[in-house]
Amino acid sequence: MSSIHIECLRTWLNSKRSFKENMNVKTYCWKALDCELCKFKFPDIIRSKTGKTIKIMSFEKPELDYLILESVTSQNLKIVHSIDMSYTDEIKVGRGHDCQIRITDISVSRNHAYIKKSAAGEYIVEDNGSKFGTLALVRKPMILDKRNTNYI
Repeated sequence: MSSIHIECLRTWLNSKRSFKENMNVKTYCWKALDCELCKFKFPDIIRSKTGKTIKIMSFEKPELDYLILESVTSQNLKIVHSIDMSYTDEIKVGRGHDCQIRITDISVSRNHAYIKKSAAGEYIVEDNGSKFGTLALVRKPMILDKRNTNYI
């Protein structure tokens, strides 16, 4: 077996997806993102023979002011947080049940950090005095403001 329809692959991967939602954040979690036969790990994006970019995993994005964050895990999981900042200026991140973005890792404090939106439309990640600090994995330079509409 060497070929598969893209829509069939998406349907199969979405059957492995769980979903949680609160007022401002939708969290999507895909489990076991590898082929059941050969254990090949599926990429997020593929390119067709014609060079067209195709996104394999789909999730809902808000229409206006939003952020997309991915949780880094050691397991074979993909966790994406779609954050709607249209109606709020602050999102709480942590392990606690009252956080809008929940990260279930022992190194993350119950109330770990905040993502805040300034009056100028800039986004700020503010540590809440957590024991291990707050880090961001940035693979290439990026500017986070509402004028930057590039997909990173």
